[in-house]
Amino acid sequence: MQGIYVEPVRYEQTTTPTALVVSVAEVKACARLDSADTLLDSLIESYIKASTMRIEKYSGLTIRETNFKGYYDSFPAVMKIRKRPNTLITKIEYYSEDNVLTTLAGTEYMIQKEKYCSNIMASDDTDIGFPETKYKVDAVIVYVTCGWTALNIPEDVKESIKQLAVSMLTNCDMSVAIPEISKSMVSPYKNHFVVMEN
Repeated sequence: MQGIYVEPVRYEQTTTPTALVVSVAEVKACARLDSADTLLDSLIESYIKASTMRIEKYSGLTIRETNFKGYYDSFPAVMKIRKRPNTLITKIEYYSEDNVLTTLAGTEYMIQKEKYCSNIMASDDTDIGFPETKYKVDAVIVYVTCGWTALNIPEDVKESIKQLAVSMLTNCDMSVAIPEISKSMVSPYKNHFVVMEN
């Protein structure tokens, strides 16, 4: 039996942020490397990218502003979106019983924002709930934007990534354990429902 609060069957990331969360120069300064020596710059950049992905996985955050699509095979009672922070539901589409791709009007649903998720439910003005959909895979598509803009990423999140990148650089190993200082800096943002890594 399907639960009341249901997460998407899958997510599709539709944009890929390219800007680094912290700069190569910042990591080099933290590691006390000569700023004029560019020999390791490409390697450091790869460590910054890897650190960003690992801190995102550890914390449950989408750090840089990113667009996603969340897919459902039908409308549940409540759609639970665990993408954060600054979650914005930009559009909801569904395939009608006649197999026509249709945009759900903004007046037909409401969004309840919680600490770790956003819940989407039928509007109180809609007595019959969400519309019926075509019986097919990915019948409902939720368009989600989340993450911080480059200028608004919190300093403690950036520092967490920088410290992990320095640890990778020091150990010449992308699989090095996340330092405790990095964990403590993102602890206020951590999603208790994500799978933790070391």
